[in-house]
Amino acid sequence: MLTAALAAGMIASACFGGNPAGSNPAGSNPAGSSPLPYWGGKPPDKNVVLPQLPAPASMPPGTPDQAAAALATQIAAGDAGSLPAILAGLQASGIGIRDGTGGVLIQPAQPSQGFAIDNEQAIALGMAATNPTEMTLAELATTLSIGIPDLKGAPTASLILDGIRTRAGDQTPTTRFWAHLLIELGKLPRYGNDPYDLTSATLDPASTYLDMVQVELILFRLDADLTGMRDQLKAGTALVPAQWPGAIAVVYAADAAGSGPCNMNESESQIVDVGAATSTKGFDTMVEYLTKAASVSEAGKALAEKVGRFTGMANVVLAYAKVVMYYAALHVDISMDGSGPLIRTKKSGPSAAGEQRHLTAHAFFDAKNSQMINCFRIMLNGLGMDLSGPSDGNLANSDAQWRLVKGGVSGNSTANRIVEFFGGDPIHQKTNDLGVATIGIEGYPQDHTFPDTAPPVVPDKDAEVWVTVQPKPVSFTQDAIDAGAGAAAGLVGGLVTAPAEMLLRSNLLKPAELPFKVRDWQLAFKLTIQQTSTGGGLTQSSVITGNIASDPTDSFLEGVGTLQWHAFSGSCGGPWTDDGPISSPVKLRAVVKDDSSFELQSDLGLGWLTLGTFPAEGGAGSGTLSIADECGGTVATYEIQADPA
Repeated sequence: MLTAALAAGMIASACFGGNPAGSNPAGSNPAGSSPLPYWGGKPPDKNVVLPQLPAPASMPPGTPDQAAAALATQIAAGDAGSLPAILAGLQASGIGIRDGTGGVLIQPAQPSQGFAIDNEQAIALGMAATNPTEMTLAELATTLSIGIPDLKGAPTASLILDGIRTRAGDQTPTTRFWAHLLIELGKLPRYGNDPYDLTSATLDPASTYLDMVQVELILFRLDADLTGMRDQLKAGTALVPAQWPGAIAVVYAADAAGSGPCNMNESESQIVDVGAATSTKGFDTMVEYLTKAASVSEAGKALAEKVGRFTGMANVVLAYAKVVMYYAALHVDISMDGSGPLIRTKKSGPSAAGEQRHLTAHAFFDAKNSQMINCFRIMLNGLGMDLSGPSDGNLANSDAQWRLVKGGVSGNSTANRIVEFFGGDPIHQKTNDLGVATIGIEGYPQDHTFPDTAPPVVPDKDAEVWVTVQPKPVSFTQDAIDAGAGAAAGLVGGLVTAPAEMLLRSNLLKPAELPFKVRDWQLAFKLTIQQTSTGGGLTQSSVITGNIASDPTDSFLEGVGTLQWHAFSGSCGGPWTDDGPISSPVKLRAVVKDDSSFELQSDLGLGWLTLGTFPAEGGAGSGTLSIADECGGTVATYEIQADPA
């Protein structure tokens, strides 16, 4: 079995220089091995020039909790103000930002959480805010169990939520701000997903979509908690010197001199204040769970090996937090051919679709971020990995899924549907060699045929389509996999390749949106309703005239009219005196029935009454209504004439 110190030092050669014992010098390969399959055939340029960080945004007014909500809104805007808002949020959360030499670029608020993130991680967070990536809370929990086997079978999602909820009520202002920033980001509707409240007891982790900023905030704190636990165990112990299997050593050897940006350094190097890192807590219940698991599996073993176990777990989380950010460099665009609003049909029936157009999604690495792509490749190479796919930057052979978030089907309901996909399966697609996926979009047939004279709805209606692309995993040299598997079958050996395995199995999605306008048609009728009522020894006639048209939600037709009638005075059975004509306003409404005819209703201020029905295309209709009264009841009959307007 591999020593515990291997996990403890799994990334050490990238930071401290030198070739591990038994390894080959940089540039050579062990017998029978092959070189890392570099993206485009060339290794990345180590001379990375990172963009300069902007100043943090000014802290919004109000209480700290209100400021966290305001910063979350600025981050979610996905514009030039997102990165300054992220920096302000990190600073207020007590998290510092440092450069490649360890110098502090942005000081954290006090009391600090005791750790800092690297400059490139902060820049990547800004990229992620403007170029979204998402994963569910359940998927994050599963991914963590890949890298930390002690979490397999654990209620990891609940442990994450417990940490966030506990810190949200914390008296320490910085960890409280961190928790509220996470919570407020979830309350904002983004990427076509419903907002959610991380403090809700009914939260479903499988449908709770975290954006990359939330994922990284969680991983940063978890890494600090695991490192803090390691430091508590470490007092008075000495770690076993690191030993590296040959192929892994070759992968890391090229980065052996590693100072500067984009290095895969150890978790310990992120800690800038050990006391603060161990005194502040984020996910203490998860750490307690892991401590108990370690006590069982490591019973009777030297304390140094237990320390190595937590060192390995912390390094795994940090490595994953760094390399997963390469998704921020991926971009997805959607376009639609044609111009102006998509025209919906006036016809009904399955073959009566409206105008047809085509949607095109293009997934690619954004060349504007070439230095950051280079940076991500350096970190990926530290794990024996590199980008996959054509070197022109197109994201080929990746799963793509289309969905209509506005104007289409909502659950099992087709109500208010105005557009639909055609010409392919919107759920199961893959991008081609050019990183492209396509689908057709057309106007949805009407529930009933409109007259040719039907006017357009003003203004045009809104529709919105989303595509989510699941990028093909980065390439991973088989030598690195075989070295990790062959060197150890136990837990600690598995930690050698754990960050790479986590990245390969992460179910992250790149969403993109395209809102567009749809020209729909307004169904309207001019109504004339002849009413004859008999009761109490009196028969009288009245007439209702008015107009109805589609309501804004297309749920029914609505409008107003006028009732012309005569008032009579007298007693049941007569005689009756005609007191003259009266004009009264009346509300009118027509609801579509299962047979596509309309049910006509009226309201004189006493509630809705059904008068009768008329055909979907207009024309003559009728109905009968019985009303109980003090004279034994009245029966009213209605002759309806609905003329298309």
